[in-house]
Amino acid sequence: MVDYNENLSKSFDIMEKAMENSWEMWKKGLSSITAIQEQFETMAKQQLDQNRAARDEFFRMEGDMETQIRSNQERLQNMVEDAVSKALAGADKTNKDLATALTAQVEALMAQVKQNQDQTQRMLKETVLNSYLQGEKNQYNAIVTLTDQVEDLSKKMINMSGQLQKMYRETDDK
Repeated sequence: MVDYNENLSKSFDIMEKAMENSWEMWKKGLSSITAIQEQFETMAKQQLDQNRAARDEFFRMEGDMETQIRSNQERLQNMVEDAVSKALAGADKTNKDLATALTAQVEALMAQVKQNQDQTQRMLKETVLNSYLQGEKNQYNAIVTLTDQVEDLSKKMINMSGQLQKMYRETDDK
């Protein structure tokens, strides 16, 4: 009877140690998942902040560029108008024909400047959009990577749980 009680006591001690080890493994596993979750949240927040800052900077640059282009266009237009006005004031009848041709050329030049301005704005907007989309793509890739890591950890935890159950069954069978 003593051997039976000793064996029973040893079995309970072994089971108790196995349960304690099991709980410790679960705690460590959950701590790892929590740390990964926090790291993921931090990375996602940083990525969003960077995207927001980049987008704001691009919009500010676009506004500055647009303002500068308009200012340059106005100055150019004023200079051309002044030059044409001075040329017309000093010209006689024969020079008026020349001035008319010059005005047409200036108008064509102004149309070209406007077209270039529109093209520059389109290119700038495309650059902003492409940069923003690249940032979104990088963020998506980071999320996918972290999701894969969490899935791998979950699989390992399930495997460890199965091993623990197997150990319990083997302990119970003995």
